[in-house]
Amino acid sequence: MYRVAEVQLSLMYGVFYSKAPVIHTWHGHCIRVLSPMAIVAAALLVFRQFSDEEDGYCCSRVDVSATYALLVGAVVLEIISLMRAMFSGWAEASFTSAFFASESISLIRLIRILLWAVVSSTRDLLRQAMMKAGMPLRYWSGSMGQHNFIHLCTQSKVSRSSKVARWMGREDWWNTLVYTSSTLVPANFSQLLENQLVQSKGANGDSRDHIINSRGQAALKRTGWHDELAWSVDIQLEESILVWHLATHVYLSWYGEKHSASRSSNLANTIQVLSNYIVFLLAARPYMLPGNASRQRYVELCDKVINHLEYSSAEDLVRLIRENGERLNTSGPSPRAELERRSEGDLTFDRASHLGAKLIIEGLDTADDMLDLISQVWMEILCYVSYRCRPESHARQLSDGGEIMTIVAILMEYMRTGFLKDIGLDGFM
Repeated sequence: MYRVAEVQLSLMYGVFYSKAPVIHTWHGHCIRVLSPMAIVAAALLVFRQFSDEEDGYCCSRVDVSATYALLVGAVVLEIISLMRAMFSGWAEASFTSAFFASESISLIRLIRILLWAVVSSTRDLLRQAMMKAGMPLRYWSGSMGQHNFIHLCTQSKVSRSSKVARWMGREDWWNTLVYTSSTLVPANFSQLLENQLVQSKGANGDSRDHIINSRGQAALKRTGWHDELAWSVDIQLEESILVWHLATHVYLSWYGEKHSASRSSNLANTIQVLSNYIVFLLAARPYMLPGNASRQRYVELCDKVINHLEYSSAEDLVRLIRENGERLNTSGPSPRAELERRSEGDLTFDRASHLGAKLIIEGLDTADDMLDLISQVWMEILCYVSYRCRPESHARQLSDGGEIMTIVAILMEYMRTGFLKDIGLDGFM
C-alpha cells in the first residue's frame, strides 16, 4: 500500500500540474506522436528549401543554423515529453485497460495493445537496468527535507554570510534557505509507519490516544512514561516539536558515543531524519502544519541559542544543553512548575534541556527501549501533522516532487475508510 500511495502521488501530480488527463486519450496520443513528426518535417523540408536560396536575409547561414538548432531542441523536448508520457502510470493504466477490455477488436484497440506490449517490455528492461545500477525507480522525489537546529546555530554563529544577513535584517530567511537540505527516505521508514498505525487498531477515533490525535501521548502511555513526560507533548505543537528535536539530538549524540556498534544504529539514523524533517516543516513550510503553526517559538529559540549562549562547536552546544538539563533535573520542582516561571525566551530551551537529560538518565540501562520510544513519538507527531494538513497544502507540494507526509496522509485515509481490511486493519478508525 505504501507503493500504491507513491504511485498515487504521481497520478495526482498529473491531474493538477500537467495535461495528463488530455494526453492519455486516443486523440491525445495522436497529437503527441504527430507533434515531433511535424517538427522534423519542418526541419527537413521547409528550411531545406530556404537554405538553397542565395539571396535574402532569412536565408543567411547564421539564420539557417540558428533555426536548425532551435528545431533540433524542439524535437529533443518533444521526444522527452513523449517518453515521459509513455512510461507514466497514466499510460500503463490506459494500455492495460485497452488490453483487457471486453469490447470487440478494432484498429485503435490493436494499436493500443501493441503500444502496451512495447511500453511494458521496455519498462521492464529499464527497471532491471536501473536496479543493477543501484538506481531505484520512483514515482516521486523520494526525499525528505532536513533542517537540524544544532547545526544551524553552530554554523550561522561563525558564518560571515549569516552575519551580513543579520545586519540586513534577513537572518531568519537566510538561515532557513542555506541550512536546509534533503535526504532519501530511510529504508525502514515504511515498516516503522506500519508498526505505528497498527498500534491504533481498535482505538476510538475521538480519543487522545488515537494516532490522529495523539502527538506522542499514546506512545508515552504504552511505554510507561506518560506521567513523567506528558508535559512535553501537552504544550503547543510548534514548541513540542522544538523540545523533542533538541532532546533527540542530545540523546542521539550520547547514544552514538556509548553504543556506536549497536544493532539499533539504523533506527537512530532514521529517528534523526524524522526529527530533522518535522523541524524542516516548521522552519521552511509551516503552512504544511495544522492551523498554519506559528514560527515564533522557532525564531525566539534561534535568537536565544545564537545570540545569548557561548559555544564554539556542535559538541560544545550539546554539552551545554546536557549540563543545563542535568541542573534542572536535580533542582527539585517539576519542569512544569519551575519552567513556567521563566522568561518566554528561555522556556523552550530549558524544557528541551530537561527532556534531553531525562532521556539520557533513563536510557542508561535501556538504550534500545528509549530509542523505540523516541521513534514512536516522532512517528505519531508525523502522522498527526500529516492527517491534519490542509488538502490544498498537500496538493501545492506535488509541484516540488511531493512530500512524505502526503503518503502518510493517504495511508491513514486508507485506514479510516477500511481500504486495508484485507491485511487485518479493518475498523482502524
